[in-house]
Amino acid sequence: MKIVEIIIFGKVFEQSLAGNFKLNPELINLSKEVPINKIYYKRMKKLRLILTALMIASSTYAFSQDAPQGGGGNGSGQYQKKTPEERATYQTNRLQKSLLLDKDQYDKIYAVNLDILKQRESQMVKGDRQANTALMQKLEADRQSRIMPILNPAQQEKYKKEIEQQKARQEQHMQNGGGAPGGN
Repeated sequence: MKIVEIIIFGKVFEQSLAGNFKLNPELINLSKEVPINKIYYKRMKKLRLILTALMIASSTYAFSQDAPQGGGGNGSGQYQKKTPEERATYQTNRLQKSLLLDKDQYDKIYAVNLDILKQRESQMVKGDRQANTALMQKLEADRQSRIMPILNPAQQEKYKKEIEQQKARQEQHMQNGGGAPGGN
């Protein structure tokens, strides 16, 4: 009784219930007319072609999902606007790291950052770049003037240096065409 046919080195065998392999002369004669290796070669060639196409398609799909779109850097493909609370926490944590703020200073600076960011969000004019730039400069000056009295003299010096470095980076960015309309 035949269970399975096996091809080894181009020869056709069949396995019986007892587990013995024996040469099947009918299939050997058939294989002389149409070489079995060529049949399997054609099938393997088609299979390789299909697998290659699937790999290319899946990698293209995967890369298209990873690419950020719309300026968002979170990898999801969409920009997620952060709340004023999230931005205030980020800004205050950054200052905490560089200026080594104590708990009282941290809380006061967080309140200042949150207030400035809420003002900025409520006063921004959609589509008016010049008005928004002027507003942001005014609010940033207000933020700096409110943060300075909270800091001790050593922290104030360090904070002034950070502000100068930030202005230098912004000027460099503007010189490279990063801030000009249509310059990106």
